[in-house]
Amino acid sequence: MVLVLVITLGPLCIEMFIPTLPDLAREFRADGRLVPLTLSVYMFGFAVSHLFYGAAADHFGRRPVLSAGLLIFLASTVGCALAESMPALIGFRLLQSFGASSALIIPRAIVRDLYGPENSARVQAHLSTAMAVAPIIAPIVGGYLVKWHSWHWVFWVIAVYGAIAMTGFWLLVPESVPKRGESGFSLQTLLRNKASLLADRRFVGIVLCMLFIGCGLFAFISLCSFVMIEHMQVRKDLFGYLYSLAVTGFMVGTILSARLHGRVSGRRLIGIGIILALIGAHLMFVLAVTGVMRPMALIAPHFIYLVGMGLLMPQSVATALAPVPHIAATASALMGFLNVASAATLVTVLGFFQAGGQIVIAFTMCVASLGALLAYMKLVIGPQPRVATPR
Repeated sequence: MVLVLVITLGPLCIEMFIPTLPDLAREFRADGRLVPLTLSVYMFGFAVSHLFYGAAADHFGRRPVLSAGLLIFLASTVGCALAESMPALIGFRLLQSFGASSALIIPRAIVRDLYGPENSARVQAHLSTAMAVAPIIAPIVGGYLVKWHSWHWVFWVIAVYGAIAMTGFWLLVPESVPKRGESGFSLQTLLRNKASLLADRRFVGIVLCMLFIGCGLFAFISLCSFVMIEHMQVRKDLFGYLYSLAVTGFMVGTILSARLHGRVSGRRLIGIGIILALIGAHLMFVLAVTGVMRPMALIAPHFIYLVGMGLLMPQSVATALAPVPHIAATASALMGFLNVASAATLVTVLGFFQAGGQIVIAFTMCVASLGALLAYMKLVIGPQPRVATPR
């Protein structure tokens, strides 16, 4: 339960923040292309810090590294709440991402430490199900906070939640790595470990599947509030409910992933997830090009897309980490870096195409799901890859 509190900090910082984007543009009188930087800068920082946290957690242990990350997160979230200009907010969002990154990488590695290669897929699925609750509740809470108070209150609520998670971690979660320092923390060792992972055909294929499907998700996240609030005239508080309705698809997918674990292979579940994402993306595109400009034309296809993503993500993480227990945090971090860095780049680019709205979201999701299918067929299916050797 404590790991659930910790791992949901990252989703809160994105999902609760989404309803504030139109208000930020008005309050700071900012260029519409500048506002998405509060999201893309967060994602870039989130991605880059993955490279440090994974190796540090393998070398120094999970507990001290995550403790430091949570302190950074709490301090920077308070800074976001007090920000009085767009540059200040962007700067604190960057620092916030450095802390939130540790809250995603290290709990995944702790699960791998405690449950081993056989049971970690089931536990990762349960953890992902709990993570899915945050995106369901967060935009609703964020919408009401923006409507009743201001965007500053979003960060105050996140700060309180972060303080509770940090206290619970300090009090209840022991160190899960009995032998520290064996993986090494030199630049040469870090590069060698990452090179061994990238030489693994199956690992690269799984990462690409996650990367493409994640890009489709962030295309929706970055533009959906503008499309529904500004173009479709959806009320801010109602937007949170509609967005949460779509996000329940991810929770449905993770529940199915946990239930089917042991009866259906992880690789097959990954493939089924990609097919569902492909169906949802293309349905959204058909509705967009035929001129169906209603909220459910976005929400219903995205629900299907996220069911597929919910099936795919926990199985992908468990399958990728299973053969590399000695560098599990490093592998988790490398996966996170590649996924988030690509999504951050996409969000930055999409900031220039806000006018395209619904069609841009749907087209991007179609391309992303097709890319995931290609990676799955070419790299994930086939003979067993070479497994990275211990360092």
